[in-house]
Amino acid sequence: MFNSQDKDRGGGLDLKIHTPGALNFKGSVVLPTIKGSLVATLWSVLITCLHLFVTKLSMPSTYISTTSFVMSLLLAFKNNSSYEKYNEGRKLWSQLLTLSRNLGRLIWIGIEDPEPKATEEKRVAMDLVLAFFIAAKNHIRGKDGIRDEHGILRPELANLIPSKKQAALDAAEERRGSTASALPLTEIVVEGAAADGSGPAAEVTLQVPDAPAATRGAGSLRRPSKTAAQYGFLDGSRGNLALDVTHMLSAYFSAQLKKTRTDSSQYGGMITTLNTMTEVVTSLERVATSRIPYAYIIHLKQIIAIFLILLPFQIVDQFKAWTPALVFLIAFTFLGVDAIGSEIELPFGDDPNDLKIDVYVEQLKWEFTEIVKTPRAKLNEWDLLDD
Repeated sequence: MFNSQDKDRGGGLDLKIHTPGALNFKGSVVLPTIKGSLVATLWSVLITCLHLFVTKLSMPSTYISTTSFVMSLLLAFKNNSSYEKYNEGRKLWSQLLTLSRNLGRLIWIGIEDPEPKATEEKRVAMDLVLAFFIAAKNHIRGKDGIRDEHGILRPELANLIPSKKQAALDAAEERRGSTASALPLTEIVVEGAAADGSGPAAEVTLQVPDAPAATRGAGSLRRPSKTAAQYGFLDGSRGNLALDVTHMLSAYFSAQLKKTRTDSSQYGGMITTLNTMTEVVTSLERVATSRIPYAYIIHLKQIIAIFLILLPFQIVDQFKAWTPALVFLIAFTFLGVDAIGSEIELPFGDDPNDLKIDVYVEQLKWEFTEIVKTPRAKLNEWDLLDD
């Protein structure tokens, strides 16, 4: 929970422009690129030695122009698609930050707190808004659940979700893990008529869950989800904590409306904002799961490999002993551009080139801490006109 007695700290964003230099390796693609570049260089050294000391191995350079054109188109497509996802992810996180700020303001201003308990409930609701933002960040990084893979309560969420709700979430996660994900599959052969009704269609084998896991003992192990192996945040056995938080907030808003601590217009604004926050998380899932088709990626890598294999044969007659150096530079250029597209395609992690989502979290935490320092009863200080 926010502690309004915490020592004040600056909450502004770092707006300084940090321009990396050419020799700055942090955040660059040198490491993923250097291996392929060295392999291409060693290959060119072999071809150069054979050409200079054994037999002529040169060939016409027409292949360079035709292949490099196609390769440039594919590289441009990949990098444009990757940056489009990066840019959309940036916009979605900014939108989620805006919605969280709006919801926090609606809660603190739009809900009356005639007694200390009501004020404490509002603080808890503000905590839950921040918990939603953090849970969405963890969710999109494949770190679902209130506990980590070792069963330890995530420290960034420990003080934001009430202990009573933590116990309920633990029970729900245990239930999810001991039912659907632990059920053995039983094959059932289903026969049906053909579409034209002329005869039986081909047999279809369905795999359905067996008897409830509760009848098989509580010690059943979870089977890893194939979906979760590729997209961790779609693992149904861990649940979606951000969605669970929306349920808590919706119940709180409904309770405040019934107690007439807020009116229907404020209630509608809070529910609409919460619905939009859920929509943004769904859009983030779409960005994370919409990868560039594998056909483009595979074909691009094949063309780059063929290009670098044939490159020494086409330039060795002209550049002779300088051929390996030139091949290294060309390989580093093309492989580097390809690596950049792969680096920014999924920008939700914590790599140097990923979006600075943790900065948003700290900013929102600081802002909410400042908001709750001003009780709602003192908001008349903001009146524009004196009585």
